Amino acid sequence: MHRTSALRSSVAPTAGGSCNGGSGTPPGHSLKSLLVSMGVNPMVFKVKEEEKTSVLMKLSKMNEGFSSSTGGPWDLQAVYIGGKYLGGFDKVMESHVKGELVPMLKEAGALWL
Repeated sequence: MHRTSALRSSVAPTAGGSCNGGSGTPPGHSLKSLLVSMGVNPMVFKVKEEEKTSVLMKLSKMNEGFSSSTGGPWDLQAVYIGGKYLGGFDKVMESHVKGELVPMLKEAGALWL
């Protein structure tokens, strides 16, 4: 795993290499663009395909006792806000549309509005 951005923040999306839908834009790029446009400087870690299993195991250990709202297996992208696991691309976008993302970012100290 190598770090592609070393910017200070309480938000850390981790991007795999898949694309979202038919747009051709990787979800990690879309998430980073969204957060940057809001004034957040996310830390982004790019995970090589051969490191994916190892990284997912580490993430699951970090989040023991956490029950995912989807109940599904861990996957990348994994977005953390203030050290708490939020979810992947869909969960971040859902939180943004519902107006829940900005308050989470403010509470974590990642956004000053």
